[in-house]
Amino acid sequence: MSDFYDDITAYLEENAVKLMQSFSLDAKRNNIINKTAPDLEINGKLFDFQWSSNFKKYGDLRIDIISAYSVAERQKLYSDIKQNIDNYSDDIIKYLKSIMTIQKKGKIFDKSIYGLIYFFYNEKINIHDGSLSFQNNPPDFIVCTKRKDLLKYINKNFTEIIRSNLFKLNYKIGNRTGFGDFHGSAFVCIKLDDLEKHNIISKFECKKFLERLSIV
Repeated sequence: MSDFYDDITAYLEENAVKLMQSFSLDAKRNNIINKTAPDLEINGKLFDFQWSSNFKKYGDLRIDIISAYSVAERQKLYSDIKQNIDNYSDDIIKYLKSIMTIQKKGKIFDKSIYGLIYFFYNEKINIHDGSLSFQNNPPDFIVCTKRKDLLKYINKNFTEIIRSNLFKLNYKIGNRTGFGDFHGSAFVCIKLDDLEKHNIISKFECKKFLERLSIV
């Protein structure tokens, strides 16, 4: 993850805090001292914050499953994960540990986190000239979900996620996370329409809320 990406994320986290405060919620960033801590605290509950641009192109929600794993066996991972999926039994980490060396799980498994908040932008965004402020360029919509509800959905549908090639592996260079110069991460892609259909998420058109609050 680049410093530029980190700058955008921190900027958007501040915007998320201001938005929640505009609803008279007690909100603050929770990750200023410890960057790996849950990102936001809202009314005493912890939330993970994510953002995504180019949503119009991809149309999905991406959930980190593994923050770091050893990539020594990376050439075989995709085929092994898919070929052994019949052995899956409603426990993602147990299944993946049978195939790869996991160094750190994604925040979706952090039981201290109550919910997740996502900012979605239909187009590509940048941080220059205040273009990410709510006044100038609010996110096209916001998605909120309870962590345990989303995890339950992923666990239940993980076999189909694997078979549909919606489980993705990344390879990362650099030691900023403390896991060595070369490690991997993994995420799943789920269409927002599917999550809405199963009442897993709440989706809000941000601009309508902000207009109501006289923020835009």
